[in-house]
Amino acid sequence: MDFETGTFLNKIPYAKAGSGEKKIVIFPPTHHLLWNVTLDAEGQVDGYKHFIPDGFTFYILGYDPHLPKNHSSEDIAADFAKIIKEHIGPATIMAVSYGGSVAIPFAALYPDLTKKLILIVSTYGSSGKGVEFAKELIQLAEEGKSFTLQKKINNLYSSKILRYLFEFKTWKNWGKLEKNMNPISTFINAYNHLIDTEESRKKYLSKIQAPTLIIGGSKDQFASEEFYRTTAELIPNAHLELFEGKTHTVPVERLFEIKKLIKNFLEVEIDERDLWNKILSKVERIIF
Repeated sequence: MDFETGTFLNKIPYAKAGSGEKKIVIFPPTHHLLWNVTLDAEGQVDGYKHFIPDGFTFYILGYDPHLPKNHSSEDIAADFAKIIKEHIGPATIMAVSYGGSVAIPFAALYPDLTKKLILIVSTYGSSGKGVEFAKELIQLAEEGKSFTLQKKINNLYSSKILRYLFEFKTWKNWGKLEKNMNPISTFINAYNHLIDTEESRKKYLSKIQAPTLIIGGSKDQFASEEFYRTTAELIPNAHLELFEGKTHTVPVERLFEIKKLIKNFLEVEIDERDLWNKILSKVERIIF
């Protein structure tokens, strides 16, 4: 698939692919706090295209590689809003994992830019175990143990085959990966904010107007089933698909089922005029 890369606002890297009129903007996971989205743009595009139905153009927005310490999720959302307003236009927002911490305030604060919202392994906050896991990652980052940090992230896979595959891939390519990492402060600053502000993200849920699809696993290491259900209950027009027994890596392990869910969510549009005509027709039959 053809793609292009570049930088918005002189700091936000992006990759773009597809040629359809409909648009999806991806707020990506932790990986892009550690590495610039343009570093392996072809691989990123190839990975995300499996979730994107035909007829869509999609953008993968990265994160400022020099993310300031006090830069909040709302600040990142404001940068993304400026980019989408000036260069993309209203779109479906698809957030994966960490990306949900930006997408939740984004959808609430910029409803005119959010046609639909898809949260993949993303909720408003983390369970107790999830917070402890995030703190372990932060500590490894602060100690400069980047390889161990990535290895710990690979261990999230419930499938042993996938876990060993990604561990081998990380080990094989670590020289290049380490050389091209963002400053580790970007990850540390983002994750410290992530675990400190989950209650402030919760307040945005009821303000989200866009139809929302939430996809997760009941055994997610970051967010418990309760967090998923609460997120879905507080968003006015949300649908939750929870895969029983699956973990934070369910997007990879149940790829084809999730692609079908996303396709149905994006392509089944309600024609309000047609619906209203059907209601009137039924009323006429009842009255006359």
